[in-house]
Amino acid sequence: MPVTQNLLGDGVAEIVLAPGADGTGPALTTAEIRELRSLVLAAHADDRRVTVIRQAGPDFCLGRVPDADEHGEPAVYELLASTTDAWSRVPGITVAAAAGQVQGFGVGFVMQADISVVASATTFRFPEIEAGFAPAIVAAWLARRVQWQTAAPWLLTAMPVAAEVALRHGLVSELAEDPRARAGELVATLTGLDDYSLRECKRFGRAAEDLPRDMWVPTAVDSLVRQHVHAAEKAGAAR
Repeated sequence: MPVTQNLLGDGVAEIVLAPGADGTGPALTTAEIRELRSLVLAAHADDRRVTVIRQAGPDFCLGRVPDADEHGEPAVYELLASTTDAWSRVPGITVAAAAGQVQGFGVGFVMQADISVVASATTFRFPEIEAGFAPAIVAAWLARRVQWQTAAPWLLTAMPVAAEVALRHGLVSELAEDPRARAGELVATLTGLDDYSLRECKRFGRAAEDLPRDMWVPTAVDSLVRQHVHAAEKAGAAR
């Protein structure tokens, strides 16, 4: 099965994308994306601290395989959009480790993770336009991350985007010789920190992207007050 999950303990789990039977891919079918969505939704659990997504083969993801009888049914596109959206909304920390090719549907799982570590030779690509379709789902979140003139060549020509270019535009966190090992180091650091503080940092950081300037200070103050209350309650419970 190209999509599996390993529970690693201490609130940590990893989602693994494995190659197909022929050793290539993975390019996910609709059924496999449904399975992936169920694993992403499981990451929303209160006791899930960190969720890692990584590959088991040479490539992270080659997109998806259209159904043979697919004719523009809304349910298919709703599945794709809701899966990547659910990944971006996981309350705990998400970490992506990727190498090789990352295409189409799979790009969002790397670029929308909280921390994404990729090999320097990794390439990102949006091939939808070659099949005659605008990459609308990708464009919806990518437009929030980079200016249109930056994204336009990627989306309109399906050109490969080098890892160093993605890093320069803030679409990945860092480059590493061994992304999986580096992700493991990051997870070890994260699990040694207070889970509530990590979630609050993520919540505030994500929300700040859309906050008007006059809300920055009151929102930050509210966050700090709630963290101090939580710390006091935690200390009281430990006595």
